[in-house]
This record gives sequence, C-alpha cells and structure tokens, in this order.
Amino acid sequence: MRLKWLFSLILIVSILTSCTNKNTPIPINFDDEITMVNLDLYMERDEVQYVDLRNFDAKFAAGYIDGFEMIPFFDYLDNRAFDRNHTYMFDPNQILNEDIMTTYFDQEKTIFLYADGCIRADYVREVLLHLGYEKVFTLGGYFEYNGDFNILGDSSYEIGRVFYQKVTVNHQTYLAYGRFEMDQTITEIHFDLFDEDGNSIRQSNTEIDVSFDTLESYIVKDVVTFNDLYDLLNNEMSPYYQLDTVTINYHDGLISLINKLQVKP
Repeated sequence: MRLKWLFSLILIVSILTSCTNKNTPIPINFDDEITMVNLDLYMERDEVQYVDLRNFDAKFAAGYIDGFEMIPFFDYLDNRAFDRNHTYMFDPNQILNEDIMTTYFDQEKTIFLYADGCIRADYVREVLLHLGYEKVFTLGGYFEYNGDFNILGDSSYEIGRVFYQKVTVNHQTYLAYGRFEMDQTITEIHFDLFDEDGNSIRQSNTEIDVSFDTLESYIVKDVVTFNDLYDLLNNEMSPYYQLDTVTINYHDGLISLINKLQVKP
C-alpha cells in the first residue's frame, strides 16, 4: 500500500513538473544561436521586438512571419539613419542619425531581425550593437522559415483585402499599398515616391512627406473606392484636386497609379 502511494506521488510530481517546463519560456542569452529553425520557441514574447527588414512588396508578394513589424531597410534606414557608401561592411562613421535607429528599435528589448538573406540584417545588427543594444539576433532569410507563424503571400492570407501597386511616370516610381473592404472602400493607404535609383523621395523630403500624409488621411476619412478616387482626382472642382500633393508635380503619376487600382467593369 505504501509503495503504491509513493508511486502515485512520484507520478503526480512528474506530471506537474512536465507541465511547468512546457509553459516556462526559454531564457534568451546574448550568445544564443537563434535561427529560423528554432524561432518558434521564442515567438510571442513581450520582451522581444520582431523586425522584418524587407520592403513592403516582398511582404505582400512572398509572405511574412506573423508577429514581425515592417521596418524596411532601404526605405526607412538606408541613407537616412546611415550611409553605407555601397558597402555592407559597417563602420561607425557611416551613422548619420542615431535617433532614427533608437526611434524604430526599442532599446529595452531583445531584437530579432530577418530579411531575404542575412546581409541587411547583419548590417543593422552591427549598427545596433555599436549603439549599445545587447541582445540582437540575425535569424536568417525569410525563405528558410517553415514554422507555425508563416503567412503566405499572393493573397493566400487576407484580413480584409490588401493591395499593392506601383507605376513609373517621368522616371519616377509611384507606390501605393494598404487595405480595402469587400465593398472596395479604402480603409488604409500609404504612398511613396522613388527616383531612378530606387531612393525614396518621400522619406528624404519633409514637404512631400507631409503632402502625402494629408492625402492619405483625406482618402481614409472620406470612405472612397479607387474608382471614386480616380474620378475625384480628375475633377478640378473636387477638394482632392486642390491638395498640394496633386497640384504641384505629382498629378499625372497619381492618376496613373490610381487608374491601375480601379476595379474594371
């Protein structure tokens, strides 16, 4: 009888210990090897900032890892936070604006980075380590990941509906991306403008940035479709036509862009 009671006690303790171990997160040390292979063991943690360094078109076209925020390397950081001078070998003298890095990347958290490969992530990791961040990990390339948080691109996963479109007019590329509802009304929209070398004109020009921001807010508040927007931008009497963004140099480009996003009859 005593032996049976002892066996039952050992069994209960074993089960409780097993459950406790399952729910206890693995601690993260600065010298740990964290890659796409074991990433799922470290997901959904408040103390980690998960960062996708690819451009937005890669997210929509190829897919992404759920829980990672977009901080595009080329659009948000390159030639703004640092000037690499066409190399990925980090030098402290390449840093242009530390505040941009500390604004995008939380100094109190562990940072997980990925892009299409390791080159961009490794460079950002070197910058962050130089600025005093302690736990920064390069996970690898997106296509190496086969875990449970993978969201495929090409519209195989949607919350509402996403759109992504670009067009080149007069050697400048206009980009629009965001979300719209089933009735085609736009709920989120972002514009960008790039020069011939692929550099974001919006990110480097405060006046243009403010103009596009005004247009984006106007569109969402007005609850319009792309078909509505196309008509409004072509109507000289509409309030859209009076906005700075469309009255200076960008009217033709925006018209062409919105035209491609219209729902054709």
